[in-house]
Amino acid sequence: MTQATNRKDPAARGGGLPWPAAVFYLAVLIWIVTPPAVAKAADGAVAFKFLGDVETAADYIWVSDIARFIDGDSAHWERISAERISYGPQPGDTVVLSAETVIGRLAERGYDWRRFVVSGAAETRVTAASQTAGAGYLAQAVADQASIDLKVAVAFDVSRSLPEPVVRDGELTIRLRYPDKAGTWLPDGIELLVDNMVVKTIPLGQYGSFRLPVVVAPDGIAPRTLVSAGYLASVEKVLRPGSEVAVSATSVTGMTTTARIIAGGMVVDSKLRIPYAISRGDEVVLVLNTGGIEMRARAEAMNNAYLGQRLLVKRVDDGERFTGVVEDGPIVVVE
Repeated sequence: MTQATNRKDPAARGGGLPWPAAVFYLAVLIWIVTPPAVAKAADGAVAFKFLGDVETAADYIWVSDIARFIDGDSAHWERISAERISYGPQPGDTVVLSAETVIGRLAERGYDWRRFVVSGAAETRVTAASQTAGAGYLAQAVADQASIDLKVAVAFDVSRSLPEPVVRDGELTIRLRYPDKAGTWLPDGIELLVDNMVVKTIPLGQYGSFRLPVVVAPDGIAPRTLVSAGYLASVEKVLRPGSEVAVSATSVTGMTTTARIIAGGMVVDSKLRIPYAISRGDEVVLVLNTGGIEMRARAEAMNNAYLGQRLLVKRVDDGERFTGVVEDGPIVVVE
């Protein structure tokens, strides 16, 4: 493949810069390498000094980050110092900016570089202000937060050392990630937040397991069984991150099983439901409120319903059907 060459462009012919740009950068380079013995600005000029090493936690680098005002037109300097020069470094990285590059970019934006009196470093190394989240700190944070969320003592046994991520400086917060509602699941990941923004996520599955007491059915429970305390026991188990759990017998007592729970199996929300307040065929009290007058009659439930749900009933006397709301009693109220 042949590449076309623009013969009118001196840079294309010789591989260098056009002569005006070359003269500009050469002048800037000489100015930087051989700064005045005393940086002094006169006649509206601005004198500033480039720093050698800078640390920042920002996403961008401004002139004010890498240079300091010395003398001259302060209003002019305020405009110059507010110019954004580059993206900021990522944690663990360094951005190197030459004074020549910075002055060149300012010139491209319309500033008269000939009015700059420059001194200081020829290059500025900008590093990210960062912090490291230690593996031990993360493991303890996982155990502590899981214990708070589940309201029971939880241990996180590390089988492989957690990574030690380097993140930008700021207020570091550790938050656990759950597959579903906290309190009924074990966490499956860690989220690191700096100043309330997620900057790193660590999956937990490959780093360890949890130990905690959970609710089990020692002898198993058949489907459609109303769970009582006699069916339950608390046993310490070792479980993978992201497992569903129930840690309180109280939270599952009074529920009905939707599937068989094997002997020693965990009793968890996904295998339970709130028992129906009324089942199909049950006799209920039908309450009709019409025009401020309340009438009551015996009725038969035509479907299953929980408290507060709507239920279709058939009046025993004449077979007429009504839809009302289930209240404790069992009563079905039709307004």
